[in-house]
Amino acid sequence: MFTNGASGDISARFTRREQSFNEVERMGRLLAGEMLKVMQNILTGAPAELDGRVAPVELKFRPFPAPAQAQHELEQLQVDLEALKAAGAAHGEIRRATTRVEGAMGQALMAKELAGRTSNRSQVQILQIGDLALVGLPGEAFTHTVLEIKKSSQFPFTAVVSYANDYQGYFPDSVSIAMGSYEALISPYGADVAEGLHQAAIQAMHKGLHV
Repeated sequence: MFTNGASGDISARFTRREQSFNEVERMGRLLAGEMLKVMQNILTGAPAELDGRVAPVELKFRPFPAPAQAQHELEQLQVDLEALKAAGAAHGEIRRATTRVEGAMGQALMAKELAGRTSNRSQVQILQIGDLALVGLPGEAFTHTVLEIKKSSQFPFTAVVSYANDYQGYFPDSVSIAMGSYEALISPYGADVAEGLHQAAIQAMHKGLHV
């Protein structure tokens, strides 16, 4: 079974060769090759105990800039992008600037569309398979959040699954927000949403599940 883990700040956009089906197939074969190697060392055991829990979670929106300010930030990032292109900057640098422009476009839209709203509601899910806990989050968590959940888990093995049961966007951390990354700009949430999901997941694991 394949699942996505810390998908919020993991991307192939800086290393992929092109945007085509052939490139998707090439990367899929690389993944399949690693899976085949791992499968050779799998050890089976006795039937495992199964358990599970679903818990509600409130995802609070961050304060958005005023629509005029959001538009100004977008225009400034567009100017910066054009300057990089004119200067012949490296592909990776141009790509990062392009994604920031795309994120700023999303932020400008959210500043208008989400005016007057304060949060989304969703859920986290815990699925226990013996010593393994699968933690389902309703969107794209960042690496730091996933590592914190694993560190706080009471289970010998813990894996976080993104895009589980719902999709509520990116859940950025403070580093990505400080960088003004695409993922942070396009997200309606602040850094506190990551800690909120961390706490919700740990509470769900400690209620009703046992090792």
